[in-house]
Amino acid sequence: MWFPDFRTRDFLLYVLMFVTIGLVKVEAVYDDEAFDTDWHLENIGRYECAVKVSNEHIGIISGYQDASMFSVLNSSNGGIVSRQPLTFIVADTMTLEDSKIALKSENGETHILDTKSGLFVGDEITVFSSSCKPDFSVVTIDQGKLQINGLSSPEIEHFHVDLPTDFEQILFLEASNDGFLQALVACKGLKYSYIQYENFVPTAQWSRDESLTDICAYTYMSLEPVSTTRITRELEIDEHMPVFEAYKRRAILSLERVKKAFVARRISPGRLIKEALENDDQETLRQRNIDFGFFKLLIVASNTGQISALSSIDGSKLWTVDTGLEDIIELEIVKTNSELVVFTSSGFSIVFDIKSIEEEPKLVRKQGIVPCSSINRLGSSDTFFAKTKQGFRVVIESGVPLSENVSYIVDHEAGGLSAFVLEHNDLKESWTVDLSPNEKIVGYAGKTHGHTVSVGTILGDRTVLYKYLYPNLAAYAVSDESAGVLRFHIIDTITGELVHSYFHDEKVNVEKPVNMVFGEHWCIYTFFSSEPVPEQKIVVVELYESLTPNERDSVPDSCADPLFYARKPEVITRAYLYPEIIRNLALTATKFDVTTKAVLLELESGQITYLPKSVVSGRRIEESKMTDADKKEFMALPYLCGIPINDQSILTHYRTFFPGSKSSLLSIPTNLESTTLICDIGHDIFCTRLSPSLQFDMLSPSFEKGKLLSTVLGLLLICYFLRPMVNSNRLKTRWLVKS
Repeated sequence: MWFPDFRTRDFLLYVLMFVTIGLVKVEAVYDDEAFDTDWHLENIGRYECAVKVSNEHIGIISGYQDASMFSVLNSSNGGIVSRQPLTFIVADTMTLEDSKIALKSENGETHILDTKSGLFVGDEITVFSSSCKPDFSVVTIDQGKLQINGLSSPEIEHFHVDLPTDFEQILFLEASNDGFLQALVACKGLKYSYIQYENFVPTAQWSRDESLTDICAYTYMSLEPVSTTRITRELEIDEHMPVFEAYKRRAILSLERVKKAFVARRISPGRLIKEALENDDQETLRQRNIDFGFFKLLIVASNTGQISALSSIDGSKLWTVDTGLEDIIELEIVKTNSELVVFTSSGFSIVFDIKSIEEEPKLVRKQGIVPCSSINRLGSSDTFFAKTKQGFRVVIESGVPLSENVSYIVDHEAGGLSAFVLEHNDLKESWTVDLSPNEKIVGYAGKTHGHTVSVGTILGDRTVLYKYLYPNLAAYAVSDESAGVLRFHIIDTITGELVHSYFHDEKVNVEKPVNMVFGEHWCIYTFFSSEPVPEQKIVVVELYESLTPNERDSVPDSCADPLFYARKPEVITRAYLYPEIIRNLALTATKFDVTTKAVLLELESGQITYLPKSVVSGRRIEESKMTDADKKEFMALPYLCGIPINDQSILTHYRTFFPGSKSSLLSIPTNLESTTLICDIGHDIFCTRLSPSLQFDMLSPSFEKGKLLSTVLGLLLICYFLRPMVNSNRLKTRWLVKS
């Protein structure tokens, strides 16, 4: 057998090459963080009746919107098996055979429901016997103890179970004298406990918290990372220094931080590599979430008066306060994230100190204001604009006076619009829009004020369409029920002048939601029409200074005077069909608005999805009409009248979100420009993260740091062994020696 006569260096080189190839081999893995970055709090609500539908399941009747909901719980762990909204209010329930139940409505009608399939299978019951009232004949309740009477076992004389200290009533009970017990207990604060015993031995015990059902008000608080404060302070110092001195100072500070890092790790490169490869501990992950802006405090108030703070990471409760106020209409954080103000419709408000985020807040003061129906914040100040129940408007200050600048406020209600001017705490009415008796406002959206990244849209031939960036705009929709017409208007909020108007005569169904959002230079609104066929429509309106490329009317770096700037925009509009009814709309918000905008949609089916703005564009044209320049435009898509649902854009995945009668869909910016937090708050609470332009500023959690370091190390070693060979070949080439 013949072996090649390799030199030692060559042999090591080949071995190293094979090892390196083995190290850098990577298998394709889809990195789906769906169940790591999102969470869903499923709620049932106040239990009105509990019945046994099978040996493993318990049925719950609760209220939902203007009717009832039937839910099935797993009796072993309390998990929700199914939730089914009903079209009527359930007055009583009766259990039948084969996992069927009979539901009696308020008007006396009976409906038989198959709990396995969720289908109604009949409506005739000869004798209706209620199953909602527990049988207490075999038990005794005394001093917080549930005792079974007449035990059959001679070995056990007494058997009792301790009930929760705050229990109110027993909703469901099954017991026998042989030691079998099933009980569902209602406690204070919409909390429920379940216990199960067999042969006097506990076999199941769980509890459910329904206090976060039907949120009536919410707010959120961002935690300022220490690094952000330090960087801001350093940037302020650098602004007042020459460029080279600022660069020199920054380099010195960076070297000092590197030295401190080595000293903290005892100048051990091995320890540095180990820390880079090993998984981060919980404290490191928590601090990273704060630095990235992922950790927010989501503060919600329920109809029962309970205020809870939830972690935006996993939805866990950090603290809870029971205010006893059942008419909370607004929550606001003032004085630089230090105080929480709770407003009520009765005119009573309370203030909490929330400086310590993980401790129960302390009551600072109670105060009385005028009874009001709505309260809105004026910009980022601690001043609020309130509308009283009598229709008057007042300004409420929260200790910090409003700036000397003039504020323009637009208020809307079903009967019209009202504009006000606030100057030196003096509120004056500016203009109004009154509607006829058969008209009402069904949608309103003010223009969002964010960062302006680009003043124009670059076309495929490198020309520019300049955006109409006038900030004082708002849009509203008016329905005429007698004619089935929907009118869409864009107005100047300073002067009340009509900027653009359009109407739809497709027999718009105003019983379905009419939603609206106003972005940088465009507005999107949705409605459901009945003619020519029932369908959901999405309309986009884009505003430009001129539809002629490179033609601009505004002056760069200047603010237009709304009283004298009379140039109206030129408008492009497109309409699209969508396969499902849209309940709610929102826009994604990021820190600097560099990331591509996306439109968030809450669907009637219980799903939350999104559409990139490029899909809902007013400049899409038919493919047959697209020129070569049109096709070269960034993210240009041919026009298709229908927008399908993309399965990869469903944020809720397999979950079903129950929004309730009034839900709020919001987007919260993080410290990473690519990522925003999406939350939908209503009967349920759902939160997730979304990166409309992908995560361009953060590595994936499954990033192979070990393989990257191994690859770099392998390349360095290969270069080390190849260097003598390269030098030898160069020398032979110079001396004209054949290798």
